[in-house]
Amino acid sequence: EERKAKNRRYIETSPAFTQIDLPDFIPYDQYQYTAKKIKICHFIESLGMGGAQTMMLELVNGLNKYYGDYTENIVVCPRQTHFDTKLFHSYGVIPASVVHSNMAEYCQNNNIDVVLHHRIAISRCIKDFLPIDVKYILLNHTWHNLYNIKQFFYCNLYVSVCKFLAKRTDWPDFIHPTRRLVILTGVENDYIQDLDPDPLDGKFKTGRCHRLVPTKFSADSIHWMNTKVAAKIVGFKHYLMGNHKSAKAIA
Repeated sequence: EERKAKNRRYIETSPAFTQIDLPDFIPYDQYQYTAKKIKICHFIESLGMGGAQTMMLELVNGLNKYYGDYTENIVVCPRQTHFDTKLFHSYGVIPASVVHSNMAEYCQNNNIDVVLHHRIAISRCIKDFLPIDVKYILLNHTWHNLYNIKQFFYCNLYVSVCKFLAKRTDWPDFIHPTRRLVILTGVENDYIQDLDPDPLDGKFKTGRCHRLVPTKFSADSIHWMNTKVAAKIVGFKHYLMGNHKSAKAIA
């Protein structure tokens, strides 16, 4: 009973335990903020080429483009010094390499207000490495081990990148529902015209580029897209492109 009481007190000290009243979303052209710029550190454990990294860069790009007068965004990775410079530089980003034990000093030296932790499969809670006055927000990109969200204890907010992930997450009781948010990440509209594949028909186009590995691609998904999805979206067509042997076999 004493241990339970101690754990209860521990939970109740987390900001996640209490209700938060967030204002309604304000479009960028109507947004006004008179205080100093908010310095945001985007933290991710891997700078490899992947969906989470791409969506992180798109979010950084969107914040810089539409809310650049109010925010300053930097990217930090604890373990990698080598990365695809062409990809990151195309977003105007030069990531910093900062190990976990140096994050508190880094945040203090750079006047960081918010650490936005982009959760991938290998992510672990880093709250203990941050100054106490820095807001800590978890942004979940991955389906992997959704039960593990309970280990991210002292977050101020928990953000899912789609409704599907938000619904499938096994939310611990200590996270108040008002602390659970959803954003829909995507590719900046400026790129759409350049990427538009002229020979392809269909009013609705979407795409994903990745290696054809079992964890990312299944032949069953082609059948699912062409039956379940196409039946619900008028004008939908699904194209598989590439020269992998699995792609050729399905095509």
